Amino acid sequence: MSKYTPLGENILIRPAPIEDTTESGLLLLEASKDKPNMGTVVAVGSNTEVKTDDTVYYHAYAGTILELDNDEYVVINKSDLLVKK
Repeated sequence: MSKYTPLGENILIRPAPIEDTTESGLLLLEASKDKPNMGTVVAVGSNTEVKTDDTVYYHAYAGTILELDNDEYVVINKSDLLVKK
């Protein structure tokens, strides 16, 4: 359980790692890497349809990036969620 609790309808997500290579094995430059739009729910605020440990997809440029305890997270509003896996 996370020691952080998002306020309102916000959700705290641990983004999926960014791929360093293409499917064919080519190394990607930093500028070529896509920002992740998938991650694992770490904590939820009130009135959300997701729960901790759900894998979700969200708008690629949604949310605010935070560094908490030396890890990177994204806080998004539930309206930016697209799909729950």
